[in-house]
Amino acid sequence: MTCGTAGSLTYFYLVDYFREDLCLTERCILAASQLLSPMDQSVDPCINFYDYACGGQIKELSKYSKRTVNLATAIEDNMNNKIRVLLEGADDSTALYKIKPRAVYKLCMDTENLNFQSIQSFRQLVREVGDCSLFNPNWTQKDFRFESVLSHLSSLGISPIIQIGFLHPTALSIFTVSAGQALLPGIRLDNRFGSYYAFKSVKSYLVNSLVLMNVSQQEATKAADDVLDLKIELGLIEDQVQDSTTSKLLATNIATLNNNFTFVNWTELFESLKSGIDVSNDSTVLVSSDHLMYLEKVNAIMPRTRKSILSNYLMSFLVAKFAFALGPMFIKFLDEMYLDLKYTQPREWWENCVKQTMMIYPALVDRMYVEAYANQRDLNQIRTVATEIVQAVQSTVDENDWLSRETKTSLRAKIERIQIQVGYPEYILNDSYINNLSETSFTSEGQFLDIVIDFHRYKSKQTVKKSNLPFATRSWIVPVTKAGAYWNLFSNSIEIPLGFLQTPTYSPKYLRSMVFGAIGSIIGHELVHGLDADPMFNVTWKEEELRKLTHLSECFKDQYRKFSYKGEKLDGASSLAENMCDLDGLKLSYKAFQSSAQSQRSDEKKLPGINMNHNQIFFLSFAQTWCSHMSDVDRIYTLNGVHAPDRFRVLGTLQNSQDFADTFQCIPGSPMNPLKKCAVY
Repeated sequence: MTCGTAGSLTYFYLVDYFREDLCLTERCILAASQLLSPMDQSVDPCINFYDYACGGQIKELSKYSKRTVNLATAIEDNMNNKIRVLLEGADDSTALYKIKPRAVYKLCMDTENLNFQSIQSFRQLVREVGDCSLFNPNWTQKDFRFESVLSHLSSLGISPIIQIGFLHPTALSIFTVSAGQALLPGIRLDNRFGSYYAFKSVKSYLVNSLVLMNVSQQEATKAADDVLDLKIELGLIEDQVQDSTTSKLLATNIATLNNNFTFVNWTELFESLKSGIDVSNDSTVLVSSDHLMYLEKVNAIMPRTRKSILSNYLMSFLVAKFAFALGPMFIKFLDEMYLDLKYTQPREWWENCVKQTMMIYPALVDRMYVEAYANQRDLNQIRTVATEIVQAVQSTVDENDWLSRETKTSLRAKIERIQIQVGYPEYILNDSYINNLSETSFTSEGQFLDIVIDFHRYKSKQTVKKSNLPFATRSWIVPVTKAGAYWNLFSNSIEIPLGFLQTPTYSPKYLRSMVFGAIGSIIGHELVHGLDADPMFNVTWKEEELRKLTHLSECFKDQYRKFSYKGEKLDGASSLAENMCDLDGLKLSYKAFQSSAQSQRSDEKKLPGINMNHNQIFFLSFAQTWCSHMSDVDRIYTLNGVHAPDRFRVLGTLQNSQDFADTFQCIPGSPMNPLKKCAVY
């Protein structure tokens, strides 16, 4: 709480002490402080509600932070600190589920021995994967086997040029093929978004890393130039795939891939990647039309690319993949690159060690986190909120005037079977399960990098192994420590992990209006995803309904395309589905809140210092969940992302909400109450 906020609350507390319509409990005072702190009350809420709700916080953040600060980073920072305490725990526990993660964390924190030992382990890894001219002066092009290198990289979770997967966990005979992974997460190397500047920064990172591995400056510079030239060429066609909005899923088979795309032996590649699963030339492969275009262009690029360049290119993915395990010196170069490109502030080494430990032992860290932080009262409250929102989904479908009776019937059946998973799966606190998992889960000895390498190989094998299990035996799709709510398509459930139940989305101190406005709208968003066509639950939309949905969606495209930030226009197509879910999620949560208010008490007292009723507080809490400060480079990428920037998630959603306009009494035609509104349900 800032001094200014504390002073304001003290003033209002004294002035309003005898007002019977005010709530002056500690909980209400803390809630008022939480709401007032980010606000800029000089802004008219009917002109720009985002600046009204978040303007004060944004001004403060812009003064000292160059990194992006938002819902995800706030929760991540809090989570890292909590888990650090658990991993550095002083208790003398003999429980294996604590011993294993703490041992890995301790190895990671041993920075004195890490750098030299990691380089030796990494050079050995390069030799195992396939070697390259950078690290072996005796390497020749005849030593290079493209399929073998791709297979080895895939076993480490790396897919540089093509990714092969399964269509569905219960359909293991149907494969998918798609474009490869990014060299460095979040960095697009193409002709847009200042790519020359990005090229220089990434090149500097690669050169510095290679020199640290005893590659000469001259060789490292030449290799980095070649690698990035190839990455930019591939990046151009990768971006065409990412930006496509007209793709169709097409069925082919391995024999056809071998005939049409000769840059790789597909039969050999599938057999090596999908060990234990039947593969033949007739095996079905699904490829989207835009990914087929990608394969055609890759097929033209690969034959004219020297094998020495291609091998160095593939090995550069190893450098990028394992930088976080190579030691503080490598992280220093990575931090410098991201600081230069994305204005992110360097993280401390312990934060990296926390992340690596969570990656290696997610379930064991989950158990530690649940024991320390789970509160059944909080979980029950969120479960109740989610249940009430599911009921709102049901009534909304019933009231819809453009869905057919048949579609409504199938949707009702699906909605009735929705599972609400809050906090953690029950097996996390099952001692027999967790002890067995601790004994049988990944075990490795040696240096920290060796452990990370072995883990990725173990994980790759487990992925195929799990794919052979009935889906009912699988666990949650996300760890307990994950921030966010998630729709699980395969189990028809919404998962709300314990890690998400912290500010700004939730606090035990929040009032009902704040809970429904913040986390409730996010729960509603995920539940709307569950209304999509779903053959698993016999939900199929009629052609006329799909045409109606397409027609309604055009309104959202037009609306969001009109938004711009610092001269950059928003892409209304790429974020279309999420924008529609944002609006309907808000509507569902507000509907559930209204029903809850009627059944519990609709005359809640006002908060001190904030002249709002609880309907208004609902919308304020929704907006403040998305208060964020965005770095310049993140802004460029987010404008074309799957989710609209936080500012426009708030403005676009509320402009379409008649409930909001009525609650704040915004004049028709004002910026926050436009005459034309978009709607789906």
